[in-house]
Amino acid sequence: NQLTGSIPSEVGLLSELYQLLLYNNQLTGSIPSEVGLLSGLRRLHLFSNQLNGTIPTELGSLENLEATFNLSSNVLTGTVPMELGNMTNIEKLHLSNNKLVDSMLHLGNSASFTYLNLSQNELISFPFSHSWKNLEVLDLTENKINQEISVNLDGLSSMK
Repeated sequence: NQLTGSIPSEVGLLSELYQLLLYNNQLTGSIPSEVGLLSGLRRLHLFSNQLNGTIPTELGSLENLEATFNLSSNVLTGTVPMELGNMTNIEKLHLSNNKLVDSMLHLGNSASFTYLNLSQNELISFPFSHSWKNLEVLDLTENKINQEISVNLDGLSSMK
């Protein structure tokens, strides 16, 4: 598709929506906070658009999302809201190719992650957590991270 324009805030009225798949389009503007009202949502894919602004904290309310959360290849800025740590079913978090700058300390307690891709952002540091027992892939390439990481990798035995 080649959908253009912004995602309308009225999307939050679609209370029975199961999937919101708007990837590979030309969507602009910010992600409406009303998306966080879609409590039955199982899949949310907004990657490969031109969405900008910050990631709404309300997305952390989407506790029923399954497997993959993908906002990569947009122009998202700022930090990843700590509320994303509430999405306990997410195994793969794709936030690559944006303009995110914060260190995301709040993801430290999320044990379900097997895959974290935060490459091609503007991160200056990244906290590692021993609670990521299932983490297999961590991609932090092409960031501005300037910290010692080897000390923090102890205990991440599932890394491949």
